[in-house]
Amino acid sequence: MANENVFDIQQGVAISIFLRSPRQGEDAGCLLRTDLWGSREEKYKALLRADAHADAVMARADAADADRRAAEARAERAEQGRDAERARADAADTDRRAAIALADQSVALLKGAEARVAAEREHADMLRDRLNAMQEQLADAHAVLQAAEATATRAQQAEAGRDAARMRADRAEQEREADRARADGLQAKLDDMQERLTARQEVVDAAEAIRNADDARLARSRWARLRAAWRGE
Repeated sequence: MANENVFDIQQGVAISIFLRSPRQGEDAGCLLRTDLWGSREEKYKALLRADAHADAVMARADAADADRRAAEARAERAEQGRDAERARADAADTDRRAAIALADQSVALLKGAEARVAAEREHADMLRDRLNAMQEQLADAHAVLQAAEATATRAQQAEAGRDAARMRADRAEQEREADRARADGLQAKLDDMQERLTARQEVVDAAEAIRNADDARLARSRWARLRAAWRGE
């Protein structure tokens, strides 16, 4: 079989074509070689067929590289999505911990408010007992005053022993004035105690309203944060 040279040059000369690949690593490039034997016409045909095959191989290589790049991009997006999900989970856990701390603080405040309300109620009960005692004293004073007035009336009606009766009437009048002064003082103290008791009762009612409002706010806050934590917001 005749072996003809394709180029009009001396046989034994090699023609090499090299391409620089942008890829790095072990698969950055490869060396392809072949030997052709035969006539010049047969070598031309073989080169044409090899060129077409090389174009197809390069097209498949480009498609494979494009697929690889697309897969890498999808993997990178998936990793970013996982990072975002992890960040959202961390934020949700932080919110949950903050909600628990806020709930504990609200419970502590509520217990303090309940203790203050109990103390105010105890003080109000004490004031009420003192008021009842003063009312009893006032009733006794009124009874004494009525007795003094009766004594004064009887002294005025007595005709015998005018001087002695006048002296008794004066003493009775003085005692009545003293009793009236004591009664007025007790009445003033009673009015003052009544005002203080009313003010204490208003404080107790206000504290009760605040506690109820705190209970409602705390319940709404807990529900909203639990729902947000459940939804992962």
